[in-house]
Amino acid sequence: MRPILPALSALLRTGILCSAVACPTMASAWELPFVDLKLGLRGGANISLLANPPDAGELYQYQFIPENALTDDPRYSTYIPYTNYYGTGWNAGAALNVRFVDIVALEFGYQRATESARGTIELADVRDCSFLPDNPCYRQEVEQEFSQVAHHIPIVAQFYLPLGVARPFISLGVDVVAARTDRQLQLIGRSPLPSELDASNPNQAATLEEWNNSPLGQNLLRSELNPDSPESFGGFIAGLGVDIVLKKIEIPVEFRMHLYPATGVSISQRGNFGTVCPRDLAATGACTPPLTSAAPQYNDVWTSQFFILFGLDYLLF
Repeated sequence: MRPILPALSALLRTGILCSAVACPTMASAWELPFVDLKLGLRGGANISLLANPPDAGELYQYQFIPENALTDDPRYSTYIPYTNYYGTGWNAGAALNVRFVDIVALEFGYQRATESARGTIELADVRDCSFLPDNPCYRQEVEQEFSQVAHHIPIVAQFYLPLGVARPFISLGVDVVAARTDRQLQLIGRSPLPSELDASNPNQAATLEEWNNSPLGQNLLRSELNPDSPESFGGFIAGLGVDIVLKKIEIPVEFRMHLYPATGVSISQRGNFGTVCPRDLAATGACTPPLTSAAPQYNDVWTSQFFILFGLDYLLF
């Protein structure tokens, strides 16, 4: 047993020396001067917008004369159903924040978001007369709804005003949409869709015939998502928020705007929509019949998004 005692004595002396000198040095090595490291959670709501491009109503035209029109002057409608789409969803994730001298920070995050955007398409040449004679006919309206699950990786620089407990800040950076899953396009009729109409009912049979004769209506029914729409893309972030500082716990609340150039600014960049037919050609009847083209295919990349983020951070050091 005696040979062991010198070894235990040496180990004890080493432990005392570590406690007095070395170990505090190792612990304090993580506490860098003028640097704060935070790890936390983020969650909240999002608003998605897919804006109607300016040329959507000009490129794809056909003529029709409304039923019971007072004149024989033709009206025009677009071949392609497109409008302004917007909707809400939810997001949750985490963030790692490195802050310098309480003023400048770099934050890396991850957000899993359920997103949707819905818009109403009005069919000028399809009337719903299901409730005659008690109610008049009215134009058929159908809602298109795009939905998906998106995985966001935001990387932002943040600039704080260290004024006290409540510290305002702004964020500037990029958002990488790493993947999109569960992409869907659904049609929601405000009155019965053709598959729901009863051909034995005279009023509904008349509506069904107008559906069959409407190029816009038929393109609406056969519209689909573009399988070549990008799964991953990037965008820009600008945000404004306030950080509530409570010793080891901080509570950031932030409003962020995301812009995605990958959406495109013209209708030709928003998907596959067949042959272009401007109005001057439509007036001559020289355009290719719209239903001879392939079904409309939509790129479901939002024009912009707005994220409302509530956070809970723990100050590691």
